[in-house]
Amino acid sequence: YRCRQHGVRIVYCAEPFENDDGPLYAIVKAIKRAMAAEYSRELSVKVFQGLRNLAERGFDQGGVAPYGLKHILVDHQGGTIRDMPSGARKALTTDHKVLAPSLPAEVKVVKEIFRRCAVLGENTGRIARYLNDSGIPTRSGKRWWPSHIATILQNEKYMGAQVFNRTSAELGTKRIRNAPSEWIRKPGAFRGIVDLETFYQAMEVRRRQRTKLSDEELLSKLRKIIAKRGGVTVKLMRRYKSIPNPWRLLQTIWPHFGSI
Repeated sequence: YRCRQHGVRIVYCAEPFENDDGPLYAIVKAIKRAMAAEYSRELSVKVFQGLRNLAERGFDQGGVAPYGLKHILVDHQGGTIRDMPSGARKALTTDHKVLAPSLPAEVKVVKEIFRRCAVLGENTGRIARYLNDSGIPTRSGKRWWPSHIATILQNEKYMGAQVFNRTSAELGTKRIRNAPSEWIRKPGAFRGIVDLETFYQAMEVRRRQRTKLSDEELLSKLRKIIAKRGGVTVKLMRRYKSIPNPWRLLQTIWPHFGSI
C-alpha cells in the first residue's frame, strides 16, 4: 500500500497474483494475508511448546546469564562440553545451554547479598550501600542500586531452579508479566548458589519489609528519630532499620505536611 502510494509498482514473483488492482485479486490477497497470519499463530504455539519442553527439562532459553551465573553447553546426554560466553551460539541442535555458578568473586557477592537480607534483615538499599562502600562493582562495572539487589533476591535461579515464561509477548503484542502460577519451574535444574532455606528466609524478610504501614505507625517511627537526633532527614532515615522504605515514608509525609 505504501509503495503504491509513492508510485512504486509491485511485481509478485512467488504468489499467483496478477500485477493489477482488480477486485478479484484484491480478495485473493486478503485471503492469503489471513492464511499467513493463521500460519504465524500456529507456528507461535508450536515454538512456545518447544521452549516449554526444554525449560521443563532444565535447559536455559537464552538471554544474558544473571550476575553470579554463567551458561555452559551440554550435549543431549547432559555432559558438559564447554563454557558459553555472552553472545556465543551453539553449533548443534542437540546441544543445549544450562546455568552454572560463575566466577568465585561473583558467587561470593551473591551469597553475601542473601546473608545480609536473610540473616541480618537488611533491606535492598542498605545492601547496595554496603557493596558500593566496599568497592564492589556490578558485572558492567557500575554502582549497585536497590533495584539490582531486589532482582537478585527474587530470582529463583540462585537456588538452582530453572524458571521460564515469567513474561510473554505473543505475535508482537506488548510484553506482559505473567502470574507466578503460569511460570514453568524446574527445581534442581543445576547447582545453585544459595540453599533453599536461605532463599525462602530472604523472601520472608522482603515480604515483611514490603508490609504497608499506617500513617500513624510511620509518623511514630519519625518521632523516635527526632527524639534521638533532634531532627529528621532522608539521610537519617536511611540509617534506621525501623524505616523500611524512606522514599515511601516521604510520599506519606508530603501530602500531609508538604515536606519533612
